[in-house]
Amino acid sequence: MNKWPQPAVRLSKKKIHKPYVRFCLKLAIAFVAVHIMCFPVGAQVSQETLNSISTPNTVETSIGTLKFLDGAPLPQTAEKVYDFLDTMRGVDAFLKGMLRKSTTSSTPCAE
Repeated sequence: MNKWPQPAVRLSKKKIHKPYVRFCLKLAIAFVAVHIMCFPVGAQVSQETLNSISTPNTVETSIGTLKFLDGAPLPQTAEKVYDFLDTMRGVDAFLKGMLRKSTTSSTPCAE
């Protein structure tokens, strides 16, 4: 005797069940409708608006001139920024360590 429940829809090679066909048809219609709705629409944007939101090719900062190509940093710029971040993390660790050292040395039982 079989203890397992029988599936609600049995698919056999001889006969295709109507609910399965309806489901596939609805799925195909939904797929086509989504793709039709997602076609890009030509936008009317002025050149002034495009210039106001574009990324500049060079930016002057305290660590030097950062250069970009279409909004992506050039390899030299990325290296310069990572070096600056390493330096700032070192300064941060030093300052946090100085705070801890100054508070522990001022307590009477630190010796």
